[in-house]
Amino acid sequence: MRSTWRRIATSAVASAAACAAVSAGQAAHAAESFWPTKSCTKGGFTGYVRVAHVGTMVTAVQYKIFKGSNSGGNNANVDWVDGGIAPSKHFSTDSGIQDNAWHTLSNVDYYRGSGGTSMKFVFDKSGATDPSCTITSVL
Repeated sequence: MRSTWRRIATSAVASAAACAAVSAGQAAHAAESFWPTKSCTKGGFTGYVRVAHVGTMVTAVQYKIFKGSNSGGNNANVDWVDGGIAPSKHFSTDSGIQDNAWHTLSNVDYYRGSGGTSMKFVFDKSGATDPSCTITSVL
């Protein structure tokens, strides 16, 4: 019984460390790497996306938003679509943080084949129309 609890506790600590690593922009899986970072710019804002993977398994989708000299809160819309799997994967938030740091949109592991990908950003700009841009063919 004691060894069972030790295994559960060790597994829980390892899982927490993996989640913390992904949130900090580090690889959570041993052989994990990132596909090249892509970006788009509109109205002085720049949105970035990077995708962590092990082979054809996507392990995390991350974004960061640089707001430049714009004022605005942390309510950007960030929308990921991966058509390389059926049905397509879709992850989004309407409270995207605009602090020029990496944030994890999803850390759900899935395998993908060929197919299009996109990341859309609708930036949160105070007192004006929110600018938007889309990155296609992320992978």
